Amino acid sequence: MQVMDYQAGGAVWLPDPIWVSIKEPELKLSLKISTYGDLIVIHCKGRVVYRDEAAAFFAQIAKILPQTRDLILEFSGVQMLDGAGLGELAVLLKRARAAGCRLRLAAPAERVAELLKLTKLDSAFEIYPTLEAALSAVRKSVSNQYATTQDELRSCAGAS
Repeated sequence: MQVMDYQAGGAVWLPDPIWVSIKEPELKLSLKISTYGDLIVIHCKGRVVYRDEAAAFFAQIAKILPQTRDLILEFSGVQMLDGAGLGELAVLLKRARAAGCRLRLAAPAERVAELLKLTKLDSAFEIYPTLEAALSAVRKSVSNQYATTQDELRSCAGAS
């Protein structure tokens, strides 16, 4: 079979095309987990979209939620997030809150940040422009909790 290519000057016959089957990788999402004491950071890279990626994203993070009080999803490497991915994020936020875990988003790519704003999910999440800003917020939160606990202990000791 020959293929005809129409160009400005007329038709040109091209040789028979060569068809190559390129198998895509199973998942176009990778998650790298880093721990800093009681804090877990998940570096997300790829896409969180309908079917396999969104399901894998949810399953992995749902396993981690009960193990920490602070979880940061670092999203600078997320190129695509669709409705299924947004839905999984919303469910994860609900589960995190039920488990007593603070779920934060760090460094979302521009397209992802715009989508979060468009769907108003940006008001539900704590979103930080960089991972460093999110880590700083966690450190501040932990030190405030420690100071509150120390104040409570002092007032209890003084009351006895």
